[in-house]
Amino acid sequence: MPTIQKIHVRYVNKKKLNDLLKSLFTADTYEFEENETDKTLILTVPRKLSDEELEKIKPDKAKS
Repeated sequence: MPTIQKIHVRYVNKKKLNDLLKSLFTADTYEFEENETDKTLILTVPRKLSDEELEKIKPDKAKS
């Protein structure tokens, strides 16, 4: 069973975020729940992300 990691992401441009996610994972390997109110996504990804990948997804919170 793959490692699953949940990540809270605040986004500005959803299309840009989606394109980035598609480049990191094949489309069927991640899912997300969206909160329109505060523009955040809770991503569920199939493996632990590297610091570099986290940096791309969450530039402001790479070291959290």
